[in-house]
Amino acid sequence: MSNKPSFLAELRRRHIFRIAAVYAATGWLVLQLGAIVFPALHAPPWCLPVLIGFVALGFPVALVLAWAFEATPEGVRRTEAAGSAEAASSHNRRRIGQVLNVAIIVILAAAVGVLTWRLTNRGNTASQTVAAKTLAPAPSSAIPAKSIAVLPFENLSSDKSNGYFADGIQDLILSKLAEIGGLTVISRTSTMRYQSHPEDLKAIGRQLGVANLLEGSVQKAGNQVLINVQLIDARTDHHLWAKSYTRTLKNVFGVEGEVAEKVAAALKATLDPAEQKRVKEAPTHNPAAYDAYLRGLSLETNTSAYGPQMLGIAAAYQDAVKLDPSFAQAWARLSSIDSQLHFTLIDYTPARLAMAKAALNRAQALAPDATETRLAAADYAYYGLYSYASALEGYRKVLQVSPSNAYALASIGYVERREGHWQRAIDYMERSLALDPRNVNTLASLGWSYACLHRFDKARQIFRRALAIHPHDSAVIRALAWILQSEGNLAQAGKILKTTKIPPGDWGNFPILIYQTFYTRRYADAIRLLRAALASNKKLSATARSEYYQLLGFAERLAGNGDAARAAYTQSISVSHAAPDSPIVLLTRANAQAGLGLKAAALESLRQAMSTTPARRDAFERPRGDVVMAEIQTLTGGDAQAIAALRRLLTMPPGSVGSMLVTPALLRIDPTWDPLRKDPRFQVLLKQYPVTTASTTEPAATP
Repeated sequence: MSNKPSFLAELRRRHIFRIAAVYAATGWLVLQLGAIVFPALHAPPWCLPVLIGFVALGFPVALVLAWAFEATPEGVRRTEAAGSAEAASSHNRRRIGQVLNVAIIVILAAAVGVLTWRLTNRGNTASQTVAAKTLAPAPSSAIPAKSIAVLPFENLSSDKSNGYFADGIQDLILSKLAEIGGLTVISRTSTMRYQSHPEDLKAIGRQLGVANLLEGSVQKAGNQVLINVQLIDARTDHHLWAKSYTRTLKNVFGVEGEVAEKVAAALKATLDPAEQKRVKEAPTHNPAAYDAYLRGLSLETNTSAYGPQMLGIAAAYQDAVKLDPSFAQAWARLSSIDSQLHFTLIDYTPARLAMAKAALNRAQALAPDATETRLAAADYAYYGLYSYASALEGYRKVLQVSPSNAYALASIGYVERREGHWQRAIDYMERSLALDPRNVNTLASLGWSYACLHRFDKARQIFRRALAIHPHDSAVIRALAWILQSEGNLAQAGKILKTTKIPPGDWGNFPILIYQTFYTRRYADAIRLLRAALASNKKLSATARSEYYQLLGFAERLAGNGDAARAAYTQSISVSHAAPDSPIVLLTRANAQAGLGLKAAALESLRQAMSTTPARRDAFERPRGDVVMAEIQTLTGGDAQAIAALRRLLTMPPGSVGSMLVTPALLRIDPTWDPLRKDPRFQVLLKQYPVTTASTTEPAATP
């Protein structure tokens, strides 16, 4: 019988199986690392397939070499035949086997670690994708070939506080692209929640309705800036163009224009001479001013609309224009922010409005035809002067040079709504959302528009779409709760209000919690919430404190605490005089005066409120005066006048905030109208306007 070992035994002796396992595990690990590193280094798309080919070709080569050679203490040499004296005297075979076993364990552990990291990272991306899938993906056939979204630029700087620089560069590139008429460009608001280099580009392209995605990274170290950008066809995952820009802070200006031109060329979009000129223009040549401007852009795009943080944005733009008084774009953005600070009552003063006008004048003198200047002029007309015809003209001029400007489209919708043109308003908001589908503020405004038209089903659909993007947005939750309350569905309103914490300092949204306690007759809860809010929020504006005291006075009155009610009403009036005489402040003062029985003073405050410029011109807000009139008359014994005002509100066509404050359901549950309930004329009104919604209405308690 032959002593020659079997082929299988010889494979074991030469460690072929172990070497194959080591090679396979090592090769897989190398490929996984390549898949992670290549995108970060912005390597060409062919690098990974080439690496896969090398790993695959190396496998048979490794097995052949393992069969032919072995490692010994004397070095690598040919493997001796089985049974030979040299083979029999090889004392290190067992040690080699042990080393290979350890290598297999170590490599497999590393592979598991890499796999775990990738799965975790993919899970984060998937969570974004799941949230975004609530937006109906655009069918591939409906996606324009020359459409693009600019994903958030990655901050590769060792100093993570430089993130604003990457944000600003991304925003400037996007703005340049939006000025190219041949391109459809998605707004940054809809892309900012994605990762810088997401894995499932096809899904993101479908969600945003674009054929192409621009990725990028920015590395800022001292005076040096490295900007990497790559254009990807989202439908095929193919790279169309990529480039790196190495600049200093002194010559980084104009990179955004170069990128926009290259992207347009790659997508075969032709620029006319005017577009070429606008795209090539650098905003400034002052590095410090440029840095301050980028800080302002980053703050602006990462801040909720109309919040107190707008003061910080204004400060950044003020720094930019101080450093470079000829910086037209910074002057324009400063003017827009100042106009909005005035409009939102954060600084409702003549001084702030004058600042907005002065900044606009500087921008118009420096660059009258620039997109930012045209936007600033339209914003000043809308937010500062309430001149709606001028605002509409201004925003339309913006669209002439920047057809993908979602902000201008949404703003036209807002102005049309204040003019009472509801369908036109909705159409423009829908057009804006086509370019900015994840903009929660625009979605909320669209939802409000449907709600004011009493198209509650459509409004709920829009608000739930917004909540799928931002589940804890207090403004959206407030709006959805308000709709449910207006339908009489207090149980569902209570549930939705519990899904997020609305802090007392959130003046725009906190009162909805108080209204819920009123409608459910929990007056002690209302008193507790309001007293805590007034005690713990020393930074509340005078406007907010006046309203909170007025609501507290009403809660104390409903609870039967006459002295406490009078004290709160008095405090509301006192605080209101420290606030600018805006329509909101005047209407709050009128309610507080009515609570004290000062009917003549209350009616005078109401008259002043409704004679202000915004109230006179605003079809959206004007009917609020009828609501306050009904409240004043109810509090002061003018039942006939109150019922007449309520009848006007119920008979006017839907399409105002007033029509949401007085609905058939609210007539039955709002304690404001309790003094009228025994009046036969009020009972007739209830019979004439029954609750037609399918929502469940909780019965009002007996007053």
